[in-house]
Amino acid sequence: MSKALFREFLRSIRRTIKRYLAIIAITGLGISVFTGVRATGPDMEATADRYFNDNNLMDIRVVSTIGLAGEDIDTILAVDSVEAVMPSKFVDTFVEKDGAEAVGVEGAALVCRAMSLDFGLAREASAGADDSAYMNRLHLTEGRYPDKPGECVLDSSEINSTTTFEIGDKIKLKGDGENLGSILTTDVFTIVGKVETPLFVSYERGTTLAGGGKLGSFIYIPEGAFKTDYYSEVYVTVKGADAFGTFTREYTEHIKGAADRIQAVSADAVSRRAVLLAAEYTPKIEQGEKDYAAKKAEVDAALAKAQEKVDQIIYYAKNGEAELAKKTAEGQAMLDAARAKLDAAKEEYNTGLARYNEGIVQYNEGKAKADAGRPQYEAAVAQLNEAAQDISDAQERINRQQALVDSAENFVNSADEATLATLIANLSAAGYETSFLESLPLSEVKAVISASLVQYRRVLSNAQEKLAAGIAEYEANKKKVDAATAEYERLDAAKAELENAKERLSQAKIDIALGEAQFQVKQAEFEFKIKDAQRDLNLAVANADTAQAEFDKKKAEALAGLAAARLDLDNGKKLLASLDTASWYVLKRSDLPGNADYSIAVENMDAISGVFPVFFFFIAAAVCLTTMTRMVEEERLQLGTLKALGYTSRAIVSKYIFYALSATAFGAAEGLILGFRLFPRAIFDVYSIIFNMPPILLPFRIGDAVLGTLLISATVAAAAFLACRKELLTHPAQLMRVKSPKPGRKVWLERIGFVWNRMSFTSKVTVRNLFRDKKRMAVTVFGIAGCTALLLSAFGLNDSVGGVVEKQFGAGGVSLFDGQIALSQPIDAGIENSEVLGLLKSDVRIKQTLPVFYQSLDAGSASEGSERMNAGIVVPADTSTVSAFMRLENRKTGEKYQLGDDGVLVTEKFAAKTSVAPGGEIAVDTPAGTVKLKVAGIVENYTFHYIYISSALYEKAFGAPPRYNLVMANLADSMNAGSAADRKKAAADLSRDLMNMDGIMAVTLTDQLIESFGNITGSLNDVVFIFILAAGALAFVVLYNLNNININERKRELATIKVLGFYDREVSSYIYRENVFLTLLGIAIGIAAGIFLHRYMVAVAEVNIVMFGREIKPLSYALACAITLFFALIVNLLMHRSLKKLSMVESLKVSE
Repeated sequence: MSKALFREFLRSIRRTIKRYLAIIAITGLGISVFTGVRATGPDMEATADRYFNDNNLMDIRVVSTIGLAGEDIDTILAVDSVEAVMPSKFVDTFVEKDGAEAVGVEGAALVCRAMSLDFGLAREASAGADDSAYMNRLHLTEGRYPDKPGECVLDSSEINSTTTFEIGDKIKLKGDGENLGSILTTDVFTIVGKVETPLFVSYERGTTLAGGGKLGSFIYIPEGAFKTDYYSEVYVTVKGADAFGTFTREYTEHIKGAADRIQAVSADAVSRRAVLLAAEYTPKIEQGEKDYAAKKAEVDAALAKAQEKVDQIIYYAKNGEAELAKKTAEGQAMLDAARAKLDAAKEEYNTGLARYNEGIVQYNEGKAKADAGRPQYEAAVAQLNEAAQDISDAQERINRQQALVDSAENFVNSADEATLATLIANLSAAGYETSFLESLPLSEVKAVISASLVQYRRVLSNAQEKLAAGIAEYEANKKKVDAATAEYERLDAAKAELENAKERLSQAKIDIALGEAQFQVKQAEFEFKIKDAQRDLNLAVANADTAQAEFDKKKAEALAGLAAARLDLDNGKKLLASLDTASWYVLKRSDLPGNADYSIAVENMDAISGVFPVFFFFIAAAVCLTTMTRMVEEERLQLGTLKALGYTSRAIVSKYIFYALSATAFGAAEGLILGFRLFPRAIFDVYSIIFNMPPILLPFRIGDAVLGTLLISATVAAAAFLACRKELLTHPAQLMRVKSPKPGRKVWLERIGFVWNRMSFTSKVTVRNLFRDKKRMAVTVFGIAGCTALLLSAFGLNDSVGGVVEKQFGAGGVSLFDGQIALSQPIDAGIENSEVLGLLKSDVRIKQTLPVFYQSLDAGSASEGSERMNAGIVVPADTSTVSAFMRLENRKTGEKYQLGDDGVLVTEKFAAKTSVAPGGEIAVDTPAGTVKLKVAGIVENYTFHYIYISSALYEKAFGAPPRYNLVMANLADSMNAGSAADRKKAAADLSRDLMNMDGIMAVTLTDQLIESFGNITGSLNDVVFIFILAAGALAFVVLYNLNNININERKRELATIKVLGFYDREVSSYIYRENVFLTLLGIAIGIAAGIFLHRYMVAVAEVNIVMFGREIKPLSYALACAITLFFALIVNLLMHRSLKKLSMVESLKVSE
C-alpha cells in the first residue's frame, strides 16, 4: 500500500470513526463472549486438576464400618496399581466455644469432623518436600500447624456456622452417641491455625451420622490426640491417575479398576477383623456390664444424698428468711411467755408474801387473844365436861325411873305375876326396898303401886325438867366452848397454813431465782441459735445458686461418666451385632462433597459454550459484515476517484480489507483480553459462592483465539472484498456520480385503500422509506431480532435453570415428600410390625410415611447398543398412597399414571436420552444379569433419572421381593408454621432426633435438597445474568451502529428536509418513526427466534442428571422487549444530537 493510499486509509478511519469504533466494539464483544465462555469450562477443569494434583488429592477413600487395622492397610497397599496409602482417624462431634454450643446456619448444632494428621508431613510439604504418602494436603491460610496434642487447625471457611472462631480460641468437642473419653486423649483444643483442603471443594462438608446428618466444619488434630488403635479411613492414590483430568472418562475408568480390586480383597479382610473383634469385645462387654451396674448403684446413692442436701440448702435459701422470722417470733413468744410467767410468779410470790405477813399479824393477834382467854376456856371445858357427866348421870337416872314407871304401869294394867316380877326387879335396881311387896297380895301390891305411881311420875317429870334445863345450859355452854375450840383449831390451822405458806414462799423464791437463771440461759441460747440460723441462712442464700450448679456439675460429671461407660458398652454391643454385615465402602473423588457439583458446573459451562457464544458471535459477525458492505457502498465516490487516479483494483480493495482487518484486529485484541481474562474470572467468581477453590487459571487458549479471530476477520474481510469487487466492476466516471435511486414503486399497503387513505402524510412517508430500501430494513430488523433473541434465550435459560428446584420440589412439584429417611437395616417383610416405622408413625411431627426400595442401576433401551444411563429403581410398598409423595404425570399430555403391574414408569429425560417410548422395553443391568421391563408411561421429572416399579412387578421381574431401605415422609402442618427461622430449627431438631434412633442411617429433608440444588442453579443463574449483560451490550452497540449507518446513508435526504423547514425534533421524528417500527418488527421476529434458540440452548446445556424447564416466563418476554426498547430509546437520543449537528450545506453540495 502506497503512502498516499495509506493516508487515505487513515482519513477513512477519521471520517468514519464511529463506524470504525463500532466494528471494534462489536468484534471485541463477539470474540470476548466466544472465547471467554468457551474457555471457562476448560479453565475451571484445569484449575481443579492443578489444585488436586499439587495437593496430592486422594483417588480412592476406603471406609470400614468396623474400623481398619494395620493389617488392612497393608492389604490395601498390596493391591495392584495402588501407589500410596494414608490411613487416618476421625470422629464427628459437636463443638462448644466459651461454654456455648456452636450452631450451624440451618439452626441445628454444628457438627464438626476431627481428623488426625501427622503435622510433620505438613511442615515438610510447606518446606518443599513431596511425599506421596501425604495426601489431601493442607493449605495454611492463617496461623501455624499444631505442636501439641491439645492444639488444632480449623476449617478456614465459616459459611456453615453462625459461631465465629479465631486463632487462640479454645473449643470443646462433645460426642453424639460417642464417648470421646475413649477415643481422644483430650476434648479441649486450642485453635492455632486455619486451613483449606482439596477434600472439600465446595462449602458443603458432606453427611454424617452425628447430629442432624449434615457435616458443618472440620478440624485437624495431631495423631497422638487419638487413643484408638484402629483407623477410620484410608486414602489411596492410584498409579498413573494424575495423567488424566479428574472429570474425564479416562480418569473414571482408570480409578474404577483399582477400586474394584480393593473391593475384591475387602471380604477376607473384613472377615478376619470381625473374628478378632468378636474375641476381644465379648468378654470386655460382659465384665463391663457388671462394673457398670455396681458403679451406677454407687453413683445413684451418692447423688440422692447430695441432692437432699442441696434441696435443703435451696429450700432454706428460698424460705429461710420466713422460716427464721417464724422461728424467731415463736422463740421470742416463748421467751415472752416465760418472762410473763416468771413475772406472774414473782407477782404471785409477792402477793403471797404479803398475805403471809398479814396472816402472821392476824394469827399473832388471834393467838394473843386466845392465850389470854385460855384459863377461862379450860375451866369452861372442865365445867362443861362435868355438866355433861351430870347430864349423863341424870339421864341414866331418868331412864331407870322411866323404866320403873313403865313397868309399874304395865303391872297396874295387867296385875300378873310376871309383870310384878319385872316391877320388883326394876324397883330393886332403882334402890327401892321391895321385900315388903313380896309378902303382900297381888291386889294390895297393885294398890300400893298405883298409889306410888303418881309419885313416881312426878319425880320423873321433875327429873326430866331438870335434865332438860341442864341440857339446855349444857348446849349453850357447849356452843361457847365449841366456838372457842374452833377458834383455837383455826389458829392452829392458820399456823399450819402459815407454815405451809412460808414453805411455799420459800420454794417459790427458790423457783423464781432458778426460773430467772433458766430464762437467762434460754434467752442466751435463743440469741445464739438465731445468730447461728442467720449465719446458715446467709450461707444458704450465698450458696444456693452455686450449690445447685455445683451439684449439677458434679452430677453431670458423674452421669457423663456413666453415660460414657454405657455408650462404650452399647457401641460395643452394636459393633458385635454388626460384624456379620460389616463391609468396606470404596469411595472415589466424585463422592467427595462438592466434587460432583463442580463437575456439573463444568459440564454446564461446556454445554452453554456450544450454543450462546456461537450465536452471539454469529450476530456480531453478521453486523460487522453488513457494516463493511454498506461502508463500501457509501464510498462509491472515493472508489471512483482512486480508480480514476490509476490505483489498481487490488490496491483499492486492500485499503478496505486493511480497514476491516485493522478494526477486527483491535477488536480481537480487546476481545481476547476480555474473553480470556474477564469472562472466566467473572463466571468463576460467581461459582466461588459455593466452591472453595484457588484462583482460576487463565491460560491463553490459542485454538479458540485463532478460531474466533480468523472467523470474524475472514467474514469482515470477505464482505469488504466482495463489496469492493462489485463496485469496482463499474466505470470510474459512473462511480464518481451519485448512485441513481431505485425507481419508485407502490408498496403493498398502498393497494389497501381503506388503510392507506386513512394514514397521515408522515405515516405514508415512513412506510415508503421503509420499503424503499428493503436491504437496509432487513439488516436492521435482523440485528434487532438477533439481539432480542439472545436476550430472550438468556432470560429463558434463567427461567429454565431457576425453575428446576420449584418444579421438582416446590408446591405442586414432582416430589411432594418432605424428607427421605435411609434405613441401616432394610425391611424384608412385615412392614406393619417394623419397629422403625412404628417409631416414625408415633412421632407427631411426621404425618405420613411410605416405605420404598431404592437401588441405583444402569439402564437403557432394550434395543441393541443403546445408551446406558444410571437410574434409580424406586419400588413403593403401597401404590395406593404414592400420589401423596410423588406426582406421576406426563408433562406434555397431563395424563396421570397409577403404578400398576403391567409396566414401569420412567422419567422424561431418561426416556429421551435412551429413546424409550410407552409400549417399548427397557433393560436394567443387575449383578445377576439384565432384566427387561415394559414401559407403561413417561412421567415428568427434573432431577436425576428414576424407574418406578410396583412391588409385585419387581418381585416377578427380579426374582426376589424388594427390601425396603428408604422411607419417604410427609411432615405435620405444625412443622411448616412460624417464621422461616423457626421452621428451619424445627427441621434441624427433627433430623437430629431421627438420627438418634436405632435403625436410621441418614435423614435428608427436602429443604436440604432444595438448598443443594438451589446453590448449583443459583450460581448458574448468576452466570446467565452475565450473558444477559453481554447480550444487552451487543444490542446497544448493534442498534447504535445500524442507526449511525442509516443516518450516514441518508445525510442528503435529511439535509433536504431540514432545508425545507423541518425543525430538529421533526427531523428526528422522521427517523424515529422508522426506527420504532423496525425495532418493534425486529423484536417480534426476535421473540419468535428466541423461543427456538431457547429450546435449542436448553436441550444442549442440560447436564446428564438434570432436565431444565421448557417454559419462558411472561416476565422474561417483557424484559427482553423492554431492554431492546430501552437501548433503542437511548440510541435515538444519541442520534438526535448527531442530527442536530448535521450540516445542510456540506450534505447538499454537488458531489461532482
